Amino acid sequence: MGYDFDRLVPKQGSASVKWSKAVMEEINGRGDLLPLWVADMDFDCAGPIKEALAEVASSGTFGYSCRTGEYMEATSGWFSIRHGWDVDKDWLVFSPGVVAGINAIIQQFTRPGDKIILQSPVYHPFFGLVNGNGRIVSDNRLLELGGGDYAMDFEDLERRASDPKAKLLLLCSPHNPVGKVWSRAELERLGDICLANGVLVVADEIHCDLVFRERRHVPFASIKESFAMGSITCTAISKTFNLAGLQISNLIAVNGKLRERLKERLETCGISEPNPFGLAAAVAAYTEGGGWLDEALSYMEKNRDLMADFLGREIPEITYRRPDGTYLAWLDFRSMGLGDAGLRGMLVDDARLALNQGYIFGESGSGFARLNFACPRFILEKALENIRGAVARRR
Repeated sequence: MGYDFDRLVPKQGSASVKWSKAVMEEINGRGDLLPLWVADMDFDCAGPIKEALAEVASSGTFGYSCRTGEYMEATSGWFSIRHGWDVDKDWLVFSPGVVAGINAIIQQFTRPGDKIILQSPVYHPFFGLVNGNGRIVSDNRLLELGGGDYAMDFEDLERRASDPKAKLLLLCSPHNPVGKVWSRAELERLGDICLANGVLVVADEIHCDLVFRERRHVPFASIKESFAMGSITCTAISKTFNLAGLQISNLIAVNGKLRERLKERLETCGISEPNPFGLAAAVAAYTEGGGWLDEALSYMEKNRDLMADFLGREIPEITYRRPDGTYLAWLDFRSMGLGDAGLRGMLVDDARLALNQGYIFGESGSGFARLNFACPRFILEKALENIRGAVARRR
């Protein structure tokens, strides 16, 4: 089935955070911006998912729900088929979202004053989860290799993991915002360091299905049994199929003791079971959504490459490396010497774009901006032209 990814789905009246003029004005000081910030796609939902949601709506039954055997089978089957990882249905623990799940994990498996290792620049809510729970960020910054590429700093990681106060590492895989898909060798070295020091690995793999053809995602817990027993993996349909509003995700805990403790914490937080719409959407996505995803990935890969060609040809001031995965471009404006305030002014007041400022991803993100290219091509082309004009006026 051919999907029309060039069509912009109308957002009026949708309560979309990404497209809300009020939200953009609150954050940027103005609402008349082209939004390429929040990690939502601007594509029409896969047909089978819309049909499943319509069926639930027409049923008129919206009471308390429970995860069905069909849901568990669909989820397990997806990971087996797409990632070669046999996930036992008993390992699946429900959370309304990955961030909520990570929050529960931090509360259950660490104490106030403990250190949690992050690898910045990294998904900005991680900092709030750590600091908001009275834990301490231990920043194992990624190494810049030049040309927009990054690597893990294993020497620094060994030092940080050996700190007796270090209890947990938040692994972003694939990495948001730099778009890196970690190799098996990189993940194995990280896992060995954490295992040797008793550091629990929490693998945020929400972007695991959004990997382009050159690379392959390796689930951290699939590498070794010891890694599986010393980790919890966070996944969801939300990024893969653009369904964040349906509030359904899975925390995969192979270790039974960790799993039971995690369930206890989630119950304490009042989290129990998903809603019927999320359940139906997940089953449809994982059993009938593969074709839509493959087409979406092909379209986004062309967007990714268009950006590389355009920026290299028209705006050499910006350093950009094609991401291995995610639909997020990590743009380096540092050569322009604008500073964060100047960069914000250029992007917001001149280019009229809503992007994510790099500094929110950690100090090492200063001078960068994150751009979401999961949009119709004409939107991306408009954004690039706006950036070209704004940069040209500062040459």
